[in-house]
Amino acid sequence: MTPTIISDEHLHLNNKLRKPIVEKMRRDRINRSIEQLKALLDPESDFKH
Repeated sequence: MTPTIISDEHLHLNNKLRKPIVEKMRRDRINRSIEQLKALLDPESDFKH
C-alpha cells in the first residue's frame, strides 16, 4: 500500500468542516443525559414547558 501524504492545510480544512457536526453530536448527547437525569429525579413530572 502506498503511503498517503496529507498536508497540514488539508487536515485543518477537514477539522474545520467536521467541527459543527461534532459539536452538534456533543450537544445532543448532553441534552439526552439531562433528560435522563430529570426522569430519574422525578419520574412523575413531565418536564415539558
